[in-house]
Amino acid sequence: MKILKWIVVATLFCGFVAGVLTYYPKLVIMSGYSAKVACSCTFIGGLDEETIYNKELNFAPANLVKFKVDRINQTVTASVFGLQKKVAVYREGLGCALLTDLGPKDAFREKIQPHQPKHDSLVNWFDHRVNPTSEALSNAINKAFEEKDPSNSTKNTRAVLVLHKGNIIGEQYAPEVDQNTPLLGWSMTKSLTSTLFGMLVDRDIVHIDAETDIPAWENDRRANITWKHLLQMNSGLR
Repeated sequence: MKILKWIVVATLFCGFVAGVLTYYPKLVIMSGYSAKVACSCTFIGGLDEETIYNKELNFAPANLVKFKVDRINQTVTASVFGLQKKVAVYREGLGCALLTDLGPKDAFREKIQPHQPKHDSLVNWFDHRVNPTSEALSNAINKAFEEKDPSNSTKNTRAVLVLHKGNIIGEQYAPEVDQNTPLLGWSMTKSLTSTLFGMLVDRDIVHIDAETDIPAWENDRRANITWKHLLQMNSGLR
């Protein structure tokens, strides 16, 4: 019995060690993700902490991931049970970024100038609204917000916007947001970026196969990376 007891203890200990080695490094992903999302939602979206926990960080069980907002230094620190802390910083005109090699103070010393779009910026084209005339359209938009179980949001829809020929013909928003609330675009951002870049190519302002000429890349093989590589999320390097 004594030998069996030690075998059980040794097995449990080995399992615990294996679990720590397997999952502890992954906690930093959850912390980093939470810090960046909470930072953007706080300083850009203007959402409160309860909404962020319930709508944006509801991927994990309650109390698993916690974040703390520092409004004076404009940072958000997140961790999983206090482990693997990560910090995201907000800078006016640049948005939020997850800190890796830089500390919060160093991030503010970085001399990055925000891009100031011209008056006829491409991103300001869609500013005309018309009332939806289709009942089917209205029903489709309403359906996007319908939850089978009101106590357990699965769709978690924040906003629906329908564009047609440059006009907004339908829109609806969750109670906590409105048409002026900046929301995380996720992978939609890639499609929009490619579309806007295509407009610039059509105007012969940029060439898709041209090198990016990014100064930090000019002295190594990254100098050969083209705009097409970046748009396809492919560095062009092995």
